[in-house]
Amino acid sequence: MQSQFGNVDITVKAVICNFFADVSCKYTYENESSDLLESSFVFPIEYGATVYKFEVEVGDEKFIGSCRERLEALCIYEETMESNRHAFILLEDEEMLDTFSMKIGNIPPNERVFVTISYFQKLNSVCSHIEPHGHNEIVAIFSMPFLLNSRYVPKNYGRNRQFGKPFHPKWSSLIPYSFHFSVNLSSSSIIKSIASPNNQISVEYLDDQHRSAKAVLFSHFDFTEDFILNISYENVENFLAVESSSSENGLFSSDCVLINFLPRLPCLPQSNVEIIFVIDRSGSMDGDPIRQASLSLLILLKSLPMGCRFQIVGFGSNYSLLFPEPQDNTEKNINKGLEYQRNLEADMGGTEVLPVLKAIYSSSLVGSADNWRREIIFLTDGDVANHSEIITLISENSKCTRLSAIGFGQGASTALVSGAARAGNGRALFVRDGGNLREAVLDVLNCCLQPWLTDVTVDWCLKRDSKPVTSILQVPSGVPPVFSNTFTTFAAFVPPGKGPLKGEVTLSFKLRDKPMSIKAQITQSVVTPSSRLLHRYTAGLQLLELIDQYYASGSDEDRALIVNLSIEASVISPFTAFVGLRPKDLGNLERVSVKIPLGIKKHVSVDYLDGVPLRNPCVIDRSLSLRPEVDTVFEETQEIDAIVTIAEVQLFSGAWTWTQKLAKVLSLPTSKKDVLRKQFPDLHDDHWTTALVLAFLRLKEIKRQTEWHLMAKKAYDWLVSVLEEKRADEIISAACRAISKSI
Repeated sequence: MQSQFGNVDITVKAVICNFFADVSCKYTYENESSDLLESSFVFPIEYGATVYKFEVEVGDEKFIGSCRERLEALCIYEETMESNRHAFILLEDEEMLDTFSMKIGNIPPNERVFVTISYFQKLNSVCSHIEPHGHNEIVAIFSMPFLLNSRYVPKNYGRNRQFGKPFHPKWSSLIPYSFHFSVNLSSSSIIKSIASPNNQISVEYLDDQHRSAKAVLFSHFDFTEDFILNISYENVENFLAVESSSSENGLFSSDCVLINFLPRLPCLPQSNVEIIFVIDRSGSMDGDPIRQASLSLLILLKSLPMGCRFQIVGFGSNYSLLFPEPQDNTEKNINKGLEYQRNLEADMGGTEVLPVLKAIYSSSLVGSADNWRREIIFLTDGDVANHSEIITLISENSKCTRLSAIGFGQGASTALVSGAARAGNGRALFVRDGGNLREAVLDVLNCCLQPWLTDVTVDWCLKRDSKPVTSILQVPSGVPPVFSNTFTTFAAFVPPGKGPLKGEVTLSFKLRDKPMSIKAQITQSVVTPSSRLLHRYTAGLQLLELIDQYYASGSDEDRALIVNLSIEASVISPFTAFVGLRPKDLGNLERVSVKIPLGIKKHVSVDYLDGVPLRNPCVIDRSLSLRPEVDTVFEETQEIDAIVTIAEVQLFSGAWTWTQKLAKVLSLPTSKKDVLRKQFPDLHDDHWTTALVLAFLRLKEIKRQTEWHLMAKKAYDWLVSVLEEKRADEIISAACRAISKSI
C-alpha cells in the first residue's frame, strides 16, 4: 500500500457549543501509482452522531454526495466504476450503527483526493456535585473512536442481514498517515478546563470570562486508542437553542427547538430495588479489564444499601448466576458475593449477550412489582455483532426493568453500549484505558438507587405574537429517562409563522408522589448556519426511534419511513447511503483495490480470531495476546489504593474496626488515635475508627467522592444509629481536626 498511497492524512476540525459538536473530518489521499485505485476504509463514528455531509475534491473540482436509498446508491457506484469514472460512497452498517464503510473508486494516477465527512453529535457528560463546598462541575466528553475491536459473531447470526457481512476494518503494524485536530469552543457557562487524558493539547482562551476557547493537538497521535477531549464547565444550567425555519420544503420549513434539561433532585435513595450486576467474562476481558471489573464489584457490594436485593451474573459463551434468584442484602450473601469477586476471571469464552439477558428477563421479581423494581448494570467491552436482537429484547422489557450499560476499554462498541442503555431507559458510560471503572460503576449505581419518576411529561407552551403555537412534533415521541444531575434532551419541530418564538418548555414529574417541574424560557430565536444542524440532529433522533421500531417489526412500512426521513433530512441511515460521481471518463487504465488500515491493534481478542468464535479459548497459547500477562505478582506491585483498602476492611454494618492495614492507609499511627480517643472515653473503638475513616474520605479523597459516598453513607447511618445524629457529627468533626493535623 505504501507504494500506491503517499501523504495520507486526517485533519479534524470541530466546533463545540456547550454540549454539542459539529465535526468535519478531512481525509487526504494521494495515488502515487500508474493505475486507477479503489480505496476502502472501515471506521467508527460515535453512536448517535448525525452524519450529514460526504464531500470529495479531485483537482479543482468538488462533488457533494447525495443521500439515496442504499441499493440504489450501490448500483450508482458500481455502474460509475464500470464506466471508468470517479465514484465515491459512504455506508453505515445495518446493525452496528457506529461502524461505517467509505469507498473512493477510480482515483486517477498521481492525483490527490480530499474526502470530507461531517457530522453533528451530542457530547456525553458526567456531573460531579462535591460537598461540602457546593462546587458543581460538569465534564463534557468529546470522543472520536479510532478502534473497532473484532466483533464476536454468535451462532446462527446473519440470517436476517440484508446487506452482507458486518463491516470489519483492516489493521496494520504501520500507519501511513498523520492526524491533526483543532476545536473552537463556546459556552454559556464558564469553561474551567480543556484536557485530553492521553494526548497533549494547547489551549487558548479567547475572552476574559473563559466562555470561548481554542484547543489544538500538538502531541503525536499513534492510532492505538480513541481520541478523547474532556471539557469541564462550571455552574451549568438548562440549555436551550432555537433554529429558525428556511424557505425549503419538508422538515426544514419548520422551526426546530432543542432543550437540555439538567434536573437537580433531592437525594432520596430507594432500597426496594433488585440490583443485577452483569459482567462480561469473555476472553477479550482478560488482563487488566477483568481486574478492574473485580475491584469495581468489590466497591459495589460494599455500597449496596440495606434492604435491597442483589444478583451477580457472569457471561461469555454461556452464563452463570451467583444465586438461583436475587437475594437479600445480608452479611452471609454479601460474603458469597465477595468470594465471587475475589475469584473473578475472564474464563468464559465468547460473548453471547442475548442468552444471559433472556435468562434475566424471564425470571420474575422476587418482591411485588408494585413495590419493587429491577435494575441491571451491564458491563462489557462491547465486542458483539448482533446489536438489533439485543436492543429489541431490552426495549421489550424496559417497562419493568431498567438497564444501564458501561463500555470498558478501547474500541468498546458505542452503538451497543449506548443503544442498550437507551432501549433500557438507563445510563450509558464509557471507560477507556486509564479511566476509572469503579467511578463509572458507582455513578450508575447512584442512578439505579434514585426513585423512578412518575407522570413525566413535557409541556411546550410556545407563542408567536401572543398566540399559542399548536401541532408541535416532539422528538423523541416518548419521554427518555430522567436522572438527577444528568442531561435529558428533547427536541421539537414547530410550525413556521411570522414573528419569533417565545414561551417556555416545562418538564414535569412526580418524585414519590410529590409534583415537581423544571422550566426553560425561550427568549429569542437563534439563526444557525445553513447546515441546518439542529434540524438534522432532531431528524437523527427520529431515525433512532424508527430503527428501533423496525428492529421489532421488520415491516416494509417502517423501513420506508426510515428511508424517506433519511433522504429528506440528508442524514445517513442503515438503509441509505451517500453516493457521488465525477462525470469525467478516466480511460482504460488497470484498476487496483486497496484497504486503508484503521489503526494499530493492541491485542488479538481471545474470544474472536479471524471472524470465528473460539469454542475453547482456554487452550489458546497466551502468546496470541499482545497484552502483558497478568498474575499475582502484578497485583502485588500495584500501588495501594486507599478506597479499595477502605472497602475491603469495612464491616457489613458499615463500621470500621482499627487494623494496621487501615492505619497505613489513613497515615495515622495507633498512638495518635489513642490520644484522640481519650477526648471521648465513653466511645467504643469502632466509633472512633469509623469517624476517622469518614473524616479521611472527606478531607483527602474528596475528588473520588462518587466512588465512596455510598459506603460513607452506610457508615454514617450506622454511627447515627448507635450515637444519635448530634453526637455522631461532633465525633466526626473532632476526627476531621485530627486528620487535618496529620496531613
